[in-house]
Amino acid sequence: MRRKARNRVDLMLQSMQNEMSDNLDSVPRVCQSQRDDGGTDRENYSVENSQCDQTMHEDGFSESASDESSDDDSPSALDLPSALSDWATRFGVSLVALTALLSILRVYHPFLPKDGRTLLKTKVTYVLEKVAGGSFYYFGVLNTLSRTFEGLSSKVKDRHLFKLQLNIDGLPLFKSSSVQFWPILGMLQGFMKRPVLIALFCGESKPTSLPDYLGVLVNELKALKDGFLIGQKTLFVQISSVVCDAPARAFVKMVKSHTGYSGCDKCTQSGVYSNHRMTFPEKNAPRRTDENFKDLSDEDHHRGVSPFTELNIGMVSCFPHDYMHLVCLGVVRKLLDLWMGSAGPLRCRMSASQSCIISDRLTGLRAFVPSEFARKPRGLIERHRWKATELRQFLLYTGPVVLKGILPDELYNNFLLLSVAIHVLARPSLCFVLNDFARTLLFCGPFQ
Repeated sequence: MRRKARNRVDLMLQSMQNEMSDNLDSVPRVCQSQRDDGGTDRENYSVENSQCDQTMHEDGFSESASDESSDDDSPSALDLPSALSDWATRFGVSLVALTALLSILRVYHPFLPKDGRTLLKTKVTYVLEKVAGGSFYYFGVLNTLSRTFEGLSSKVKDRHLFKLQLNIDGLPLFKSSSVQFWPILGMLQGFMKRPVLIALFCGESKPTSLPDYLGVLVNELKALKDGFLIGQKTLFVQISSVVCDAPARAFVKMVKSHTGYSGCDKCTQSGVYSNHRMTFPEKNAPRRTDENFKDLSDEDHHRGVSPFTELNIGMVSCFPHDYMHLVCLGVVRKLLDLWMGSAGPLRCRMSASQSCIISDRLTGLRAFVPSEFARKPRGLIERHRWKATELRQFLLYTGPVVLKGILPDELYNNFLLLSVAIHVLARPSLCFVLNDFARTLLFCGPFQ
């Protein structure tokens, strides 16, 4: 990338030098009068310069020689750093390529910085703390969202309550190392589409102490709950939900994992170990409530007291289950393995010809899938590499079309029950109105 950048800049500069030399050749000799000893005739400079300006104006040149004599003082030269910064940000230029470009441009513009981080003003030093067995840095809720609050202060009323949605999860960095990130992300519900980074933990395992990991966050949220001043308005922030996958949710709530006998977050039934996995077959088991969780009524379910209990949020109602892991990466992928794999019963398996027909239908839809979808459909032979967005697309959009007439009616209708139920639950305008209907679809068996 550095060599390509150098070659392109060299070609551009060479073409600019050729154009400048051609323009200078067209200027009359009176503009280039010099003494015999090689020095410039300063006594006749003003006369010659005026004649040169007049000649260049008559030849069609709009700029004077005095304007071209100093590049550093021209407005274009002063705006060059900001122009380069905007260009690098807009097109996502890497720091390596930007630094290589600066090293070339500094020969002609010495005022430019040497490093791309200095140009982008991203060279910041952070003081890391040793917390919970790793390195930790806390950016802060108010510090991270201050610009957002300032922009929204004119659009909301005084004493407005913002609902904050948190996300906590582990993120492995390398395949050959156990180093991992545990970020804390936040997003204002209804006002933001992308989350921001509130805190970041890095270590060889998850944080060894949950109070040390969440202590600073909980203390700030307790302070923000009493209100903070933005401009002339007092605003409030309160947690609306904490979105995690099953292992991270059990870690944050300090409860048994989903593989334990008392690992269900929503009901109090005891699990049944079957076929090398923990199952919860009972459909009408007593539900867990925020009050029962706060009182630690089920001792087998708790492993300790979570710091989030100090914020007086619903430890059951504010920790929703995500259908990306449970449905898309769970149920839908399991259905595909039962239909095409060798582990499922014979009455659920598809033949190789049926699989090829479905794959051809999926690839035939590629030209008709709009750009709103993150990925184009792929064949079933690559189903193990499908991402969650592809599995969601198959469940809600393409699956009911490509499976029709291929799967047996019993299996196809069973798939439609799941597709319609998740379609209802995934739409905010339908989930509250048709919640009971979706529950009925998920609990009933396949059509006879």
